[in-house]
Amino acid sequence: MKQEYDIIRIHGEEKKNVADQVAVEAPITIFLNGREVVTFLCTPQFLADLAVGFLIGEGLIKDTADIIRIGVKKDQGLVEVEAKKENMIAGKTFGKRYLTSGCGKGTSFYGLMDSRQVHPITVKNQFKLEQIRRGIRVLQTDTALFKDTGGVHACALMGEDGLLVLREDIGRHNAADKVLGWLYHQKLDIEKVFFITTGRISSEILLKVAKTGISLLVSRSAPTSLAVEISREINMSMIGFMRGTRANIYVGEERVIL
Repeated sequence: MKQEYDIIRIHGEEKKNVADQVAVEAPITIFLNGREVVTFLCTPQFLADLAVGFLIGEGLIKDTADIIRIGVKKDQGLVEVEAKKENMIAGKTFGKRYLTSGCGKGTSFYGLMDSRQVHPITVKNQFKLEQIRRGIRVLQTDTALFKDTGGVHACALMGEDGLLVLREDIGRHNAADKVLGWLYHQKLDIEKVFFITTGRISSEILLKVAKTGISLLVSRSAPTSLAVEISREINMSMIGFMRGTRANIYVGEERVIL
């Protein structure tokens, strides 16, 4: 998922010819029951998870039980999903959009109306602060593509015994969809799992995660105001700027054991 280029590297007044690794960016189009749904600009790996995470997260299909077949044609830039049932209302309101690697959601709109479709999180679970810090350290040590290219985001799920899954992508929304697409195929105790990301916590990232019932969202970066407001409304714990021994708990202090 990387490509090598010969470049000129400048350091101070010196320059030299070196080989540099660059993250691959490619367009991938998802079809649902023969209908073109959306085109991503993404890192072209774990594409089945990307499609599942996106389609369920957007409400276009209910869950993995509705999926009959997933066909990935990477060389053609296609993922074809055949489902028994699809949400026609969600399909009509979603329309056809082009998602960029920069903001991930293109022209789609997220807001408090979307949070009405998310059930409030009622579990009384708790996570040790050191467990959360360990999750952030994983993003610093296990992100091979970032180490080689410096050009991707990472998302991961952490459980009681450590890392469950980690995905990297040029788009933070894509990385989140790949992780959640993996999750939808698993039988996990969601109460013991938390989600971590290297990117900022925007409202759309928060809503993607909240739809799974996960109660804690952690980032090395900042949240947006709308993300904070929605997390308060649905009782989802949120930690930002988790770096080293520092952290900002924006919502849900009761779930963090100091």
